[in-house]
Amino acid sequence: MKENTQTGGYWQLIKNNKKFRKLWLAQIVSELGDWLNFVALVQIIKNFSGSAQDS
Repeated sequence: MKENTQTGGYWQLIKNNKKFRKLWLAQIVSELGDWLNFVALVQIIKNFSGSAQDS
């Protein structure tokens, strides 16, 4: 039986390929920004709408 020779393939790609590493890190930063935008939007909506307990 053959063992999987590509174990950790993505990590090797990230480690050894500078252009891919930059793209990968840029995607992580973009995803983080999207998540923070969503959290801020939820908070803004909550602040403008008020809560049921405030009535």
